[in-house]
Amino acid sequence: LCGYPPFYDENDSKLFEQILKAEYEFDSPYWDDISDSAKDFIRNLMEKDPNKRYTCEQAARHPWIAGDTALSKNIHESVSAQIRKNFAKSKWRQAFNATAVVRHMRKLHLGSSLDSSNASVSSSLSLASQKDCLAPSTLCSFMSSSSGVSGVGADRRPRPTTVTTVHSGSK
Repeated sequence: LCGYPPFYDENDSKLFEQILKAEYEFDSPYWDDISDSAKDFIRNLMEKDPNKRYTCEQAARHPWIAGDTALSKNIHESVSAQIRKNFAKSKWRQAFNATAVVRHMRKLHLGSSLDSSNASVSSSLSLASQKDCLAPSTLCSFMSSSSGVSGVGADRRPRPTTVTTVHSGSK
């Protein structure tokens, strides 16, 4: 009704604590335009004690659902703005977490690939003699593309068998 979830915390354990304790509030100004009847309905749905919590039948008979107790105020703009704000925050967090996972996978792959495939890489590319020709980011790109670690929805590419080093400019 106000455009954000009832429980929120950046820390998952604190979030679960709030949920288990049923700790929520009708924060101002977000809930100021929501009727007392709607808040009562939500309180009954969010009741911690399952024996006191509304059943489906009780919820359907609540005056806010069955009757005309909602305020005549239009809350669409404020709710829409809050939903957009929370959606953007959620998408940002998902992107951040996905990036962290990809970085972690690359680190794991680099550690295991450099040990297990040193022979095949060194036969195609002598890192000792050409280390100034291959930037670390290029090595990471090579390793991530050869492992199939790529962005979501990207096609898998076959694993390269050789690496070609291109020299530009004079030495």
